[in-house]
Amino acid sequence: MSDFSTYLREGRHIFSVCPDCSSIARLSELELERKGRYSPDWLDEIAGKLDRLGQRTFELQQKTKELQAQARLKAEQEILPRRLLQIAPAFARSGIDPRDVSALFDPVEFVVFRGMSSDDGVQEVQFYSVGPQTATSRSLETAVASQSYDWNLVRVSDDGSLTQSKKYASDPKARSLSEFQ
Repeated sequence: MSDFSTYLREGRHIFSVCPDCSSIARLSELELERKGRYSPDWLDEIAGKLDRLGQRTFELQQKTKELQAQARLKAEQEILPRRLLQIAPAFARSGIDPRDVSALFDPVEFVVFRGMSSDDGVQEVQFYSVGPQTATSRSLETAVASQSYDWNLVRVSDDGSLTQSKKYASDPKARSLSEFQ
């Protein structure tokens, strides 16, 4: 048997007397305290470093959120208007009302809902990309060209459940909403 297990077993039979109140207590029941401060040891150093690391991680996460919010705001206030001004002549040459344009940025920069601002409603949906084509935008182009897309009108309730109210499929083998839930 180890010395530690012997200590634990025998600690119940060793008694002490409190010098302040003269109460008797078992050694195994003592909660030792020291007046004043303990000098820090290696475990205290590690705990302090972990606390500082946790605090710094939290600060960096907050800073990241703040920078992301600033970047979004900058994109909305500066970059998007600049992009719209760059592409506005192309929209004007195509006879597109700027109010029909929505910025998406990825996988394409703009989606044009032709007729959205008119009384007749949307007649056509177009994708506009300003920069070089990406793999994602090419796959989107392939999906549209091969008519591999569907229109699903899905309502999201307050509890997060989805209800499909309308479905228009370009492909008769298209999947229903129930396949995704």
